[in-house]
Amino acid sequence: MVPSAVQGDGSVTSGRQLPGAACDECRRRKLQCDRQKPRCGVCQESRTMCEVTQRGVRGPKRGHLRALKDRILHLETMLATRQGGQQQQLDDAPVYSPEFSRSEPGMEEDMAERGSEVDDISAPFSLPGGVASAYDPSAFLAPPSLTGSSREQDKSMSPEIGGLSGNHLHIPEVMRDELDQLYWDRVHPSIPILQQRRYLSWTKFGLKSSAQMCLQSAMWMLATLLSVQIRNLTDALYRQTKQMLVSQNFETDHKDGGCDTEIVQAWLLVAIYESMRASHKQAWMSAGRVYRLVQGFRFHELDKTGTIIEHEDSNDIVKIEEQRRLFWMAYLLDHLMSLRNDWPITLNEHMICTRLPGPDADFQSGRPVSGSFLSEAITESSPRFTSPFTESIVLTTLYGRSLLRSQQHSILSVYGDGGDSDWLAWHRWLDDTLKIRLQVVARLCALSQTAASDPFLLFTNILGHGAVVYLCKCAMQSAASLARQPDVYAEVLQCQARALAAATAVVRLASELRELHFSKIYPLMPIPLFVVAEFLYENLTDVGPNQQLIGELLNVFRDLKNINNLEQCYLDLLPRSCVSRTTALLSYTSSSAD
Repeated sequence: MVPSAVQGDGSVTSGRQLPGAACDECRRRKLQCDRQKPRCGVCQESRTMCEVTQRGVRGPKRGHLRALKDRILHLETMLATRQGGQQQQLDDAPVYSPEFSRSEPGMEEDMAERGSEVDDISAPFSLPGGVASAYDPSAFLAPPSLTGSSREQDKSMSPEIGGLSGNHLHIPEVMRDELDQLYWDRVHPSIPILQQRRYLSWTKFGLKSSAQMCLQSAMWMLATLLSVQIRNLTDALYRQTKQMLVSQNFETDHKDGGCDTEIVQAWLLVAIYESMRASHKQAWMSAGRVYRLVQGFRFHELDKTGTIIEHEDSNDIVKIEEQRRLFWMAYLLDHLMSLRNDWPITLNEHMICTRLPGPDADFQSGRPVSGSFLSEAITESSPRFTSPFTESIVLTTLYGRSLLRSQQHSILSVYGDGGDSDWLAWHRWLDDTLKIRLQVVARLCALSQTAASDPFLLFTNILGHGAVVYLCKCAMQSAASLARQPDVYAEVLQCQARALAAATAVVRLASELRELHFSKIYPLMPIPLFVVAEFLYENLTDVGPNQQLIGELLNVFRDLKNINNLEQCYLDLLPRSCVSRTTALLSYTSSSAD
């Protein structure tokens, strides 16, 4: 009810409410003030002082300023690029600050080989998730023709990244959310090293550190690589990420060790990206940096005391589990890369005191789950819990043991000691262990509701059968000097039969990859597939099962899309592989196609 106005003679008449703020007395009594002067009707009747306290002006709605800044930046960029010589400016404009002169050794040459310049950066593209396709990728590059005031505004919008000035990629807020979601949908299932809740806690609130910006840029780099719509941003993001990472100074920037995890995570994603792009030499150097970082930060000794780590703060639990997963992913990458050309393994299993990662569901929810040690997991036939990540670690360890045994035999031969007295017992133990692990993987596939589309589970299944083939290959090389012994000769024949069955399983599983989107195929899938293809080629006969199997596998390679160039297939990866034997295999594919 609207209070009546009090006239000068004391009579009360009704009137409209005047504009302005309500007085303090009406606010206190929660009445509607008529705003009469010098006193309102309520204060006149109660004979109280009528005072009005002016309140601060309410600010804009949440997110409104950020949207305006993004819009202004977009309009400034469009205006600058439409001025005279816009195409020449875009071609000549450096993406990075001139202050940033340091670069990774060999990076420029590798970029030149891969043609990693952003060619069609001005071409329109459509975004996933219904985002409007009117965005122009050139708007994400800060042009050099901005005025001084615009540059200052640019810096206020986006803080400097690892020594970079205003000339770096600027991505609108809506685009960032799409890239984040793309990473969790397509990259995380294959590289489960991050917890989504922890990532969102620092990416959505407050200023990000330089290490966190490096990690976020690396995540977006891989996300765009697995997307057709925004793939033309991939090379620019890669260059930005690499430049930011090499600018990090661990002596001054990370004295407290607070951001060490994000830096190593970013380097790991870069190494995997370079491997996917078939830049194997550059990937090997980036991966080597990852190995030294996880050793330097002692991630291989997270559980050295042998006790279950329990903290009251859930952030500590998540951080330690992220470090644990980071180390094991680096371990996995180290062993797989060593298979390419029988390279030495850097992360030796005998020096590891870090437990295996727990289930991903517990990791994402922040529940502390203590995994087994690697030595325990290898001998467990019925583990308490397992996952594709854990099984792939165990399988690559068995790969590494086969490789190490073969290397030791080669060294003994050079020294003139060709004997290997315990070879038969060692080979049988490793073969029996592989049988147990294949049974565990088979149970995983049977229990999983997404076995046909889980990239990590499909990779682990192929990796397990490929381990049998690789064991046979190493056994045939090591047993050449022992072939005169009847037991050894019989064991080699049985090993060849098991390898043939395993290769048949690999061809069958690889055929199922044809039905999947290229983003559902594990990033390092070519490694075990090429190992099997090379074994079949090396043991090729004019007529036999190997002839048929390698023909079927090469047909699969022709159908699988090459992530480096979606218009090419896996066969186009062979000449870029750093395995020397693939050259002869490529010649064979050309002749068989004819």
